[in-house]
Amino acid sequence: MTDRLSDLLHDAASTLDAPSLSADTAMTQGRRLRQRRRTRNTLAGAVAVVLVAVGASVATQALTGGDDAVSPADQVGYEQHGAWAVGNQVHVGDHVVEIPDTSDPRSVFVGSISYTSEGALIPYTDLSTVGDREAARTSVILVTPNGDTRKLGQLDGWASDPDSSVIVYPRAASEPDTWELVTLDLVGGTERTIGTPWHANSAPEVSLSGDLVVYVRDQHMVTIDWRTGEPGRLTDLPEVGMTTMQSFGHGGYLTAPSRATPTSVWHLRALPEGKLLGAFPDRGDGEVQMSPDGRFVMTGGNGSVTVYDVATEKATPLELTGSVHDYGWTPDGHVVGARGSHVAVCDPADGSCTEVGELGSGRLSLGHGASDTDPMAGG
Repeated sequence: MTDRLSDLLHDAASTLDAPSLSADTAMTQGRRLRQRRRTRNTLAGAVAVVLVAVGASVATQALTGGDDAVSPADQVGYEQHGAWAVGNQVHVGDHVVEIPDTSDPRSVFVGSISYTSEGALIPYTDLSTVGDREAARTSVILVTPNGDTRKLGQLDGWASDPDSSVIVYPRAASEPDTWELVTLDLVGGTERTIGTPWHANSAPEVSLSGDLVVYVRDQHMVTIDWRTGEPGRLTDLPEVGMTTMQSFGHGGYLTAPSRATPTSVWHLRALPEGKLLGAFPDRGDGEVQMSPDGRFVMTGGNGSVTVYDVATEKATPLELTGSVHDYGWTPDGHVVGARGSHVAVCDPADGSCTEVGELGSGRLSLGHGASDTDPMAGG
């Protein structure tokens, strides 16, 4: 890099506004994610101006990472449009890709999509291979914001976070009926075990809330920090007894105040201290979802859905009909789902929806956040 280019890049970066943020609650991670996105896009613009002025094509490749780099436009498309699949076609941001080694879209079953900082994780089973028991297991691919695909093999029960390149999953340990937790960094491909193995008859479910992995061990709901390995227990947290493993997400955990009567309000509580972050009316569906970035909560009733801003508890009705389970999320909290014969993405700020693709006749698979369901709903 030339001295002139280095000086210009330094000057451009020094003008960026990146204010310090409060670490007061679990929502800090969501705020940090939004700031990181704003700073990244601002920096990308500043760097682009510098590169045009200097005309340094070699520096462009060095800064972007070459042909495999994700452009700011692709990143914004991924965050705001998310991922959805019909048959063996996966839509990620503004790109459409076909799941590798599948030829008949009618034979491909795509499960619930999850998000990472590196792209969308797409679990699928090719039903045309059901004669081969091993081949019929669920496989996973990573689809990056620029439409590249990477095979991750056969994984079961992983947990991810849209602000992290690390996923966590259980793996059979060396002793019979024992399990261990493994982290996989999607950037470098590095795997490592965390904690110690434990006995269980089947693979445990795991959830991820920031750096905390939540799982059941020896009949207790426990946590472990995947960075440090520090263990913890959730026994004494408010209302944690009313949760399920699907209730934990980036912003904390969703819970009902009671299971004795039909749920009229849902609570969102922070981890690890259990602080109440917000209370949101059920509206009749008996279902609730939290966005993958923890900023929004969605409830529904009477054939409509409403999104709540966690920070302000502002309610925004969406231009959609149906129930909460009919819809999913993008990484940054836009709602995505079917509207008539199209797939639409809806803005949680004003409720407006934009059609982003045709649904066709296949089954629609979406990305979901933490969720909970009232077992007494409709009873």
